[in-house]
Amino acid sequence: ALDLPGTEQAVFIGQLSARTHPWLTDHTVLNTVIVPGTALLELVIRAGDEVEYDIVDELVNEAPLVLPAESGVRLQITVGAAGADGRRMVTVHSRPENTGPEASWTRHVSGVLAAAGKPPSFEFSAWPPVGAAPVDVSSFYDDLIESGYHYGPVFRGLRAAWRRGDELFVEVALPEQQQQDAARFGIHPALLDAALQAITLGGWDERVEERVRLPFAWRGIQEWSSGASALRVRLVSNGREEASLQLADATGAPVAAIESLVSRPVSIEQLTLPSGGVARSLLGMEWVEVPMPMPPGVDAAGSVVWVSWAGELESLLNTGDGPPGVVVIDTGTGRDVRAVVCQVLAVLQTFVAQPGLARCRLVVLTRQGMGPGCVDPVAAAVWGLVRSAQSEEPGRIVLLDVDTGTEKLNTMVASVLACDEPQMAVRGGVVWVPRLTRATATIENSAARCEVGADGTVLITGGTGVVGGALARHLVTRHGVQRLVLVGRRGPDAPGAGALAAELADLGAQARVVACDVADRHALAEVIAEIPGKYPLTGVIHAAGVLDDGVLTTLTPHHVDTVFHAKVDGARNLHDLTKNTNLGMFILFSSAAGILGSAGQANYAAANAFLDGLACQRRADGLPAVSLAWGLWAGGMTAGLGEAGVGRARGGLRPLSLGAGMELFDAALRVGNPVLVPMRMDLSMAGGDGDVVPPLLRGLVRQDRRVANSAVAADESLATRLHKLPEDKRRHALIDLVRIEAAAVLGYSTADSVGARQSFRDVGFDSLMAVELRNRLGRATGLRLPVAVAFDHPTPTDLANRIKAELFPDPTPDDALGVREDEIRKALGTVPFDRFKEAGILDTLLRLADSSDVESAPRNDHETDLIDTMDAADLVRRALSSTEH
Repeated sequence: ALDLPGTEQAVFIGQLSARTHPWLTDHTVLNTVIVPGTALLELVIRAGDEVEYDIVDELVNEAPLVLPAESGVRLQITVGAAGADGRRMVTVHSRPENTGPEASWTRHVSGVLAAAGKPPSFEFSAWPPVGAAPVDVSSFYDDLIESGYHYGPVFRGLRAAWRRGDELFVEVALPEQQQQDAARFGIHPALLDAALQAITLGGWDERVEERVRLPFAWRGIQEWSSGASALRVRLVSNGREEASLQLADATGAPVAAIESLVSRPVSIEQLTLPSGGVARSLLGMEWVEVPMPMPPGVDAAGSVVWVSWAGELESLLNTGDGPPGVVVIDTGTGRDVRAVVCQVLAVLQTFVAQPGLARCRLVVLTRQGMGPGCVDPVAAAVWGLVRSAQSEEPGRIVLLDVDTGTEKLNTMVASVLACDEPQMAVRGGVVWVPRLTRATATIENSAARCEVGADGTVLITGGTGVVGGALARHLVTRHGVQRLVLVGRRGPDAPGAGALAAELADLGAQARVVACDVADRHALAEVIAEIPGKYPLTGVIHAAGVLDDGVLTTLTPHHVDTVFHAKVDGARNLHDLTKNTNLGMFILFSSAAGILGSAGQANYAAANAFLDGLACQRRADGLPAVSLAWGLWAGGMTAGLGEAGVGRARGGLRPLSLGAGMELFDAALRVGNPVLVPMRMDLSMAGGDGDVVPPLLRGLVRQDRRVANSAVAADESLATRLHKLPEDKRRHALIDLVRIEAAAVLGYSTADSVGARQSFRDVGFDSLMAVELRNRLGRATGLRLPVAVAFDHPTPTDLANRIKAELFPDPTPDDALGVREDEIRKALGTVPFDRFKEAGILDTLLRLADSSDVESAPRNDHETDLIDTMDAADLVRRALSSTEH
């Protein structure tokens, strides 16, 4: 066990493989060796023992742990700190052995540990129970083979069974060669698994025979003894998929109890997802708990100011109180997504445009809209918008979702800002942050997977485009779809539409190409109504969309409306018009821009994030939906991505080929998550243009320990280095800095490609590159430079002069006077007053006063006496202060 200093967490590590635990290979399901859920439960119970927590209150098997044939897996069991209720979170992760530190972990189990168990309330000394009728189990394991369970000798432990109404009593035992290992476990995983196998006994619950099932959710697990090699078990059905278990040893003494166990179907697809590069390009979103900082002082909480519109933000600077430390905009609960997004956009634009707010932080607050298990489409759109703003204005804007009212929100805001996370959700006083992780097929999502129906009709919006056409071919050739409706604004007049329809016909499919604006609800309803009832609509894929990019400060409500028209309005119309239809598939093609927050695409990011939220909403309503937030596409498909596509490639994203994209499409259908990110990424560039891995990617990239590098430290380091240089060399050093950073933005390794007096536009800069250069120079210098600084100062020489003027401003007369005054006071304070008289300095000092004031006012003896009593410091202060009147 590893105790983490400064926390109450405990981490346990280990390894599993066929070499170290050969008996695990006897647990084969659908021809795949799976570590049994009972083994993962055993790990959790043992971790609980180490921290003196003896009850597994809750446990969820999120994803099967497949044991590789030729290697093993590394395990990590983490027990969190105790919460307010005294309970502790627990998780089990794995990753392949013999992989580098950059390899990601897959979470298989999450649960809750509790203390203060209770004594057992049963015993089975009378066995078999009175009134229980025997059940024939002679062909039990042969029947399981036909169902997909291929258990070896170690897992064939069922010996006898009896039934009494809803009760099932079974007797299980380890084979002789395994009995000596029983003492190493609380309950040997193979022994407990044999007890669970009894759930599949025919006649006890016929519905469990529909598909292969695995343990999914456990509740109320407690052990009282360990090391049993045989068990007497009582199982009681609690419903369609739920059972409770009581377990005793061979003498009838209590061993353990399971208050509830729910099983779920598992498919071959969940166990056979791609394992190569394609699988590494399919990502999902996970919310991770981080420690809540200590509550701030009264001053910190009191510096939080709330606004609801841009005008209020502007008025803050006119109060005379100075800018606040933190400004919060509460986005409210409005349902008009355009209005809410434009409201927040206006506040963002005002915030970044006001120099007086340069040292202020802006918190954009949503309520129960984003966080663990909760996504609202309107709040998702706001998050997409703000994520893009965060990329353009790094370190200044924070996203926060809360589940509370207004009470004590100032304190909460001030406190969570200390987490140094750009995006957070607070639930019950616990802070959660989003992380991208490798996507895995989960048992929980298996029932909600989208399925392509070959017998009906599939409608594809944007179906005549490059990606839409490739998808249509893929559905026909790979999934056997025979009937397609391809919708686009130009319909048959779109370039290549006729050739695509003919190609699909040659492949044996009927494709109808229709001109329709999907944002036009009435027109779209007519297209759907024309689908023949003989071949009903069974699948919808929304791949339509347009771009209208621009940096944050240039966006208008018109830019928002242009992008929302096809993306948002089209998606809502498809949802409304089909929500009462028996669809097997509802796929939304969104963009990683909404999750990563691409600079220069705030409107586009908002629209795509809305699609992600809509998919989550549909799933919460029991409807099929998957939103695929695609990264970059290869070849000519990137032509429509605009400047942002190039920027994302510089940030580590790599283009996906059509073939890889279609593989990821199929894998996404098997995984079943409502939002997935098919995105090829070079993680070695995950830090982008800095050396810090973005928080969103920290679940994928290991952050090496480094020396802290704050803006202030960078400022001091650069200023100190430059201060030692002569004036001309200082200027040249800044020009070199600008050239180096500009070349890096353009993708060059040296500054030779950017001349000192060459225009940024001439070397290929666009608005997003200008933002990136501004951010780079800001980190290097510690200055907050305007967004358009590269265009206001269009050459490296001009920009270097601007930076030099801010780092080393020319002294003003007042500044110079201030320096001389300090030096004079320090020096003259050591000189006796008599020395001033002897040297004749007194008259000179008096003449420094304004002559009109001095000469017009007759001097009296009292004033003369007063001067005679002054020491040097008082005299100088009097003389200098007189010049200010």
